[in-house]
Amino acid sequence: MIKFDKLISSGDNMRAKIYLIAFLGLIMDQLTKIMITYFLDLYESIPIIENFFSFTYIENKGAAWGFFSNNTLLITIIGVFFLLFLIWYINENKNLNGINTLSLGFILGGVTGNLIDRILRGSVVDFFNFVVLGYNYPIFNIADVLIVCGVFLFMVDFLLGSVNDVKRK
Repeated sequence: MIKFDKLISSGDNMRAKIYLIAFLGLIMDQLTKIMITYFLDLYESIPIIENFFSFTYIENKGAAWGFFSNNTLLITIIGVFFLLFLIWYINENKNLNGINTLSLGFILGGVTGNLIDRILRGSVVDFFNFVVLGYNYPIFNIADVLIVCGVFLFMVDFLLGSVNDVKRK
């Protein structure tokens, strides 16, 4: 007989959760990009909160903040290798827990979403546009949010694990 608590915490179950989280994030990312490209023309902007937040459709040929613009092939190759490494890491990791399951799912979904754009479009669709204290923050998308939140949670999990290791000694 299988015990429910072992099933919930098993490595295979955690990996399944990572892939489910990644899939849901990828679907949200791709659906929002489809909606933006359908309803807005390139460079068109719709204010949501005046002088603070708008939807602005741009296509980013570079990486974060437009770094490596017009190097889509290089960024795509790096993205494919990172995606393969991430899948390998998820499948080989025996110490999956709730926080790193969520973080790895977010990162996997985000990386996959932006990689799909680069492969199919040659650029990434970005549309969240914030102006904070006069600074026009670089425009981004849901995949970017997933990656940033995932990396943040991964670092928190790593730091909490390090703190717990020190306490045990």
